[in-house]
Amino acid sequence: MADPRGGSFCSTAAPAGTSSTIGAERASNPLLSLDEDDFVEQLIGSHASFPPYFLRLGEENRRGPSVFDHSPVFEAVVPEAAVRPVASGATIVDIRGVEAYAASHPTGAVSIPLRPGFASWLGWLTAHDRPILLLRDEGRDLDDAVWQALKIGHENIAGEISGGIDARAAAGLPVTSVPLLEAEDAVGLRVLDIRQSSEFGAGHLPGALHIELGSLTAAAPALADEPTVVMCGHGERAAGAVSIPEAAGLRQLAILAGGPGDPADARGVQLESAG
Repeated sequence: MADPRGGSFCSTAAPAGTSSTIGAERASNPLLSLDEDDFVEQLIGSHASFPPYFLRLGEENRRGPSVFDHSPVFEAVVPEAAVRPVASGATIVDIRGVEAYAASHPTGAVSIPLRPGFASWLGWLTAHDRPILLLRDEGRDLDDAVWQALKIGHENIAGEISGGIDARAAAGLPVTSVPLLEAEDAVGLRVLDIRQSSEFGAGHLPGALHIELGSLTAAAPALADEPTVVMCGHGERAAGAVSIPEAAGLRQLAILAGGPGDPADARGVQLESAG
Protein backbone atom coordinates (compact mmCIF):
# COMPACT_ATOMS: atom_id res chain seq x y z
CA MET A 1 0.00 0.00 0.00
CA ALA A 2 1.13 3.56 -0.63
CA ASP A 3 2.13 5.31 2.56
CA PRO A 4 -0.75 7.54 3.75
CA ARG A 5 1.38 9.93 5.76
CA GLY A 6 3.73 11.45 3.19
CA GLY A 7 2.80 13.97 0.55
CA SER A 8 3.43 17.68 0.48
CA PHE A 9 4.20 20.91 2.30
CA CYS A 10 0.70 20.83 3.80
CA SER A 11 0.78 17.20 4.92
CA THR A 12 2.13 15.59 8.05
CA ALA A 13 5.78 14.59 8.21
CA ALA A 14 6.72 11.88 5.75
CA PRO A 15 8.29 8.59 6.88
CA ALA A 16 11.45 7.17 5.39
CA GLY A 17 9.74 4.66 3.07
CA THR A 18 7.33 5.19 0.18
CA SER A 19 5.15 2.13 0.80
CA SER A 20 3.96 -0.05 3.65
CA THR A 21 1.63 -2.91 4.55
CA ILE A 22 -1.47 -3.02 6.73
CA GLY A 23 0.30 -5.39 9.13
CA ALA A 24 3.34 -3.13 9.42
CA GLU A 25 1.16 -0.09 10.06
CA ARG A 26 -0.85 -1.89 12.74
CA ALA A 27 2.38 -2.90 14.44
CA SER A 28 4.26 0.38 14.20
CA ASN A 29 1.98 3.34 13.48
CA PRO A 30 1.08 5.00 16.82
CA LEU A 31 -1.92 6.75 15.25
CA LEU A 32 -3.68 3.39 14.83
CA SER A 33 -3.73 2.79 18.58
CA LEU A 34 -5.76 5.96 19.27
CA ASP A 35 -9.50 6.44 19.52
CA GLU A 36 -11.17 8.77 17.02
CA ASP A 37 -10.94 11.98 19.08
CA ASP A 38 -7.28 11.45 19.97
CA PHE A 39 -6.53 10.49 16.37
CA VAL A 40 -8.00 13.74 15.04
CA GLU A 41 -6.23 15.84 17.68
CA GLN A 42 -2.87 14.16 17.05
CA LEU A 43 -3.15 14.35 13.27
CA ILE A 44 -4.19 18.01 13.13
CA GLY A 45 -1.66 18.96 15.77
CA SER A 46 1.16 17.53 13.67
CA HIS A 47 0.63 20.07 10.91
CA ALA A 48 2.82 23.14 10.83
CA SER A 49 1.33 26.58 10.46
CA PHE A 50 0.50 27.47 6.88
CA PRO A 51 0.30 30.64 4.77
CA PRO A 52 -3.09 32.34 4.51
CA TYR A 53 -3.33 31.87 0.76
CA PHE A 54 -4.02 28.17 1.43
CA LEU A 55 -7.47 29.26 2.66
CA ARG A 56 -8.51 30.71 -0.70
CA LEU A 57 -6.68 28.57 -3.24
CA GLY A 58 -9.09 25.66 -2.90
CA GLU A 59 -11.97 27.74 -4.20
CA GLU A 60 -9.80 29.39 -6.84
CA ASN A 61 -8.66 25.98 -8.05
CA ARG A 62 -12.28 24.80 -8.16
CA ARG A 63 -13.25 27.76 -10.35
CA GLY A 64 -10.10 27.47 -12.41
CA PRO A 65 -7.08 29.75 -12.40
CA SER A 66 -6.44 32.60 -14.77
CA VAL A 67 -4.76 31.41 -17.96
CA PHE A 68 -1.72 33.17 -19.41
CA ASP A 69 -0.35 32.10 -22.77
CA HIS A 70 2.76 34.26 -22.40
CA SER A 71 4.72 35.99 -19.70
CA PRO A 72 2.91 39.13 -18.56
CA VAL A 73 4.73 42.33 -19.45
CA PHE A 74 4.91 45.04 -16.81
CA GLU A 75 5.84 48.66 -17.11
CA ALA A 76 9.03 49.83 -15.49
CA VAL A 77 7.99 52.28 -12.79
CA VAL A 78 10.41 55.12 -12.07
CA PRO A 79 11.02 55.49 -8.32
CA GLU A 80 9.16 58.81 -8.10
CA ALA A 81 6.08 57.27 -9.72
CA ALA A 82 6.01 54.50 -7.09
CA VAL A 83 5.40 56.95 -4.25
CA ARG A 84 1.67 57.40 -4.83
CA PRO A 85 0.81 53.68 -5.19
CA VAL A 86 2.72 52.87 -1.99
CA ALA A 87 0.91 55.68 -0.15
CA SER A 88 -2.35 54.12 -1.36
CA GLY A 89 -1.49 50.65 -0.06
CA ALA A 90 0.83 49.03 -2.59
CA THR A 91 3.67 46.89 -1.23
CA ILE A 92 7.27 47.07 -2.43
CA VAL A 93 8.65 43.52 -2.45
CA ASP A 94 12.45 43.47 -2.48
CA ILE A 95 13.49 40.23 -4.19
CA ARG A 96 17.26 40.81 -3.94
CA GLY A 97 19.53 38.78 -1.71
CA VAL A 98 19.90 39.27 2.02
CA GLU A 99 23.20 41.17 1.76
CA ALA A 100 21.80 43.67 -0.74
CA TYR A 101 18.64 44.21 1.29
CA ALA A 102 20.62 44.74 4.50
CA ALA A 103 22.92 47.29 2.84
CA SER A 104 20.06 49.46 1.58
CA HIS A 105 16.36 48.98 0.88
CA PRO A 106 13.26 51.12 0.40
CA THR A 107 11.87 52.08 3.78
CA GLY A 108 8.80 49.90 4.36
CA ALA A 109 9.69 47.30 1.72
CA VAL A 110 9.14 43.61 2.43
CA SER A 111 12.19 41.43 1.82
CA ILE A 112 11.49 38.10 0.10
CA PRO A 113 14.66 36.93 -1.67
CA LEU A 114 13.87 35.20 -4.95
CA ARG A 115 14.43 31.46 -4.52
CA PRO A 116 12.35 28.27 -4.97
CA GLY A 117 10.26 29.06 -1.88
CA PHE A 118 9.52 32.64 -2.99
CA ALA A 119 5.83 32.00 -3.71
CA SER A 120 5.08 30.57 -0.27
CA TRP A 121 6.60 33.54 1.53
CA LEU A 122 5.02 36.02 -0.86
CA GLY A 123 1.66 34.47 0.00
CA TRP A 124 2.49 34.54 3.70
CA LEU A 125 3.78 38.11 3.98
CA THR A 126 1.75 40.08 1.43
CA ALA A 127 -1.95 40.48 0.64
CA HIS A 128 -3.04 39.10 -2.74
CA ASP A 129 -5.53 41.94 -3.25
CA ARG A 130 -2.99 44.77 -2.84
CA PRO A 131 -0.72 45.94 -5.67
CA ILE A 132 2.88 44.75 -5.60
CA LEU A 133 5.89 46.62 -6.93
CA LEU A 134 8.97 44.46 -7.39
CA LEU A 135 12.51 45.68 -6.69
CA ARG A 136 15.35 43.52 -8.00
CA ASP A 137 18.94 43.60 -9.14
CA GLU A 138 20.55 42.08 -12.21
CA GLY A 139 20.97 38.70 -10.55
CA ARG A 140 17.24 38.11 -10.12
CA ASP A 141 14.95 36.77 -12.87
CA LEU A 142 11.80 38.90 -13.13
CA ASP A 143 9.89 36.19 -15.02
CA ASP A 144 10.62 33.68 -12.26
CA ALA A 145 9.24 36.04 -9.61
CA VAL A 146 6.15 36.83 -11.68
CA TRP A 147 5.30 33.21 -12.48
CA GLN A 148 5.74 32.15 -8.86
CA ALA A 149 3.40 34.98 -7.83
CA LEU A 150 0.78 34.01 -10.41
CA LYS A 151 0.79 30.38 -9.29
CA ILE A 152 -0.61 31.41 -5.90
CA GLY A 153 -3.08 33.93 -7.27
CA HIS A 154 -1.00 37.08 -6.72
CA GLU A 155 -1.99 38.68 -10.02
CA ASN A 156 -1.96 42.28 -8.82
CA ILE A 157 1.63 43.03 -9.83
CA ALA A 158 1.80 46.73 -10.65
CA GLY A 159 5.29 46.71 -12.13
CA GLU A 160 9.00 46.78 -11.45
CA ILE A 161 10.80 49.76 -9.94
CA SER A 162 13.27 50.81 -12.62
CA GLY A 163 16.88 51.49 -11.80
CA GLY A 164 16.82 49.42 -8.61
CA ILE A 165 17.85 50.73 -5.22
CA ASP A 166 20.44 53.13 -6.63
CA ALA A 167 17.81 55.00 -8.64
CA ARG A 168 15.57 55.25 -5.61
CA ALA A 169 18.35 56.66 -3.46
CA ALA A 170 19.35 59.09 -6.23
CA ALA A 171 15.76 60.33 -6.35
CA GLY A 172 16.01 61.28 -2.68
CA LEU A 173 13.39 58.75 -1.61
CA PRO A 174 13.75 57.13 1.84
CA VAL A 175 16.00 54.11 2.10
CA THR A 176 17.00 52.13 5.18
CA SER A 177 19.83 49.77 6.06
CA VAL A 178 19.97 47.07 8.71
CA PRO A 179 23.09 45.40 10.15
CA LEU A 180 23.85 41.87 8.97
CA LEU A 181 25.69 40.37 11.93
CA GLU A 182 27.93 37.40 12.39
CA ALA A 183 27.20 35.37 15.53
CA GLU A 184 30.06 36.80 17.58
CA ASP A 185 28.76 40.34 16.95
CA ALA A 186 25.27 39.47 18.20
CA VAL A 187 26.24 38.41 21.72
CA GLY A 188 24.18 40.33 24.28
CA LEU A 189 21.34 41.18 21.92
CA ARG A 190 17.79 39.92 22.29
CA VAL A 191 17.32 37.02 19.86
CA LEU A 192 14.06 36.82 17.90
CA ASP A 193 13.79 33.33 16.38
CA ILE A 194 11.15 33.35 13.62
CA ARG A 195 11.43 29.73 12.50
CA GLN A 196 8.46 27.39 12.60
CA SER A 197 7.63 25.67 15.87
CA SER A 198 9.00 22.30 14.74
CA GLU A 199 12.35 23.90 13.89
CA PHE A 200 12.46 25.85 17.14
CA GLY A 201 11.61 22.73 19.13
CA ALA A 202 14.39 20.77 17.45
CA GLY A 203 17.04 23.18 18.72
CA HIS A 204 17.06 26.82 19.76
CA LEU A 205 19.21 29.32 21.60
CA PRO A 206 18.41 29.46 25.34
CA GLY A 207 16.33 32.53 26.12
CA ALA A 208 15.41 33.23 22.51
CA LEU A 209 12.05 34.87 21.88
CA HIS A 210 10.10 32.67 19.50
CA ILE A 211 7.51 34.14 17.15
CA GLU A 212 6.87 32.32 13.88
CA LEU A 213 7.33 34.53 10.84
CA GLY A 214 3.72 33.97 9.83
CA SER A 215 2.55 35.35 13.20
CA LEU A 216 4.96 38.27 13.38
CA THR A 217 2.73 40.89 11.76
CA ALA A 218 0.19 40.56 14.57
CA ALA A 219 2.84 40.35 17.30
CA ALA A 220 5.24 43.10 16.18
CA PRO A 221 3.37 46.13 17.58
CA ALA A 222 3.70 44.71 21.12
CA LEU A 223 7.47 44.17 20.92
CA ALA A 224 9.70 46.50 22.93
CA ASP A 225 12.14 48.46 20.79
CA GLU A 226 15.44 47.13 22.12
CA PRO A 227 18.57 45.83 20.37
CA THR A 228 17.38 42.67 18.63
CA VAL A 229 18.92 40.23 16.20
CA VAL A 230 16.43 38.30 14.07
CA MET A 231 17.36 34.76 13.11
CA CYS A 232 16.06 31.84 11.09
CA GLY A 233 17.91 28.85 9.64
CA HIS A 234 20.16 30.68 7.18
CA GLY A 235 19.16 34.36 6.94
CA GLU A 236 16.62 34.63 4.10
CA ARG A 237 13.52 34.44 6.29
CA ALA A 238 15.14 36.68 8.90
CA ALA A 239 15.46 39.45 6.30
CA GLY A 240 11.75 39.18 5.56
CA ALA A 241 11.02 39.14 9.27
CA VAL A 242 13.02 42.33 9.95
CA SER A 243 10.83 44.28 7.56
CA ILE A 244 7.76 43.57 9.72
CA PRO A 245 8.83 45.09 13.09
CA GLU A 246 10.61 47.80 11.08
CA ALA A 247 7.23 48.76 9.62
CA ALA A 248 5.79 48.70 13.16
CA GLY A 249 8.33 51.33 14.25
CA LEU A 250 11.16 49.25 15.74
CA ARG A 251 14.57 50.57 14.80
CA GLN A 252 17.16 48.58 16.79
CA LEU A 253 17.11 45.56 14.51
CA ALA A 254 19.73 43.33 12.93
CA ILE A 255 19.77 40.15 10.85
CA LEU A 256 21.80 37.11 11.90
CA ALA A 257 23.91 35.65 9.11
CA GLY A 258 23.48 31.96 9.86
CA GLY A 259 21.42 29.59 11.98
CA PRO A 260 21.00 28.82 15.68
CA GLY A 261 24.19 26.81 16.05
CA ASP A 262 26.38 29.82 15.30
CA PRO A 263 25.24 32.09 18.19
CA ALA A 264 25.19 29.09 20.52
CA ASP A 265 28.86 28.52 19.79
CA ALA A 266 29.62 32.23 20.14
CA ARG A 267 27.91 32.34 23.53
CA GLY A 268 29.34 29.05 24.75
CA VAL A 269 25.96 27.41 25.31
CA GLN A 270 24.14 24.32 24.09
CA LEU A 271 20.99 24.49 22.00
CA GLU A 272 17.82 23.62 23.89
CA SER A 273 15.13 21.37 22.48
CA ALA A 274 11.49 20.74 23.31
CA GLY A 275 10.57 17.70 25.35
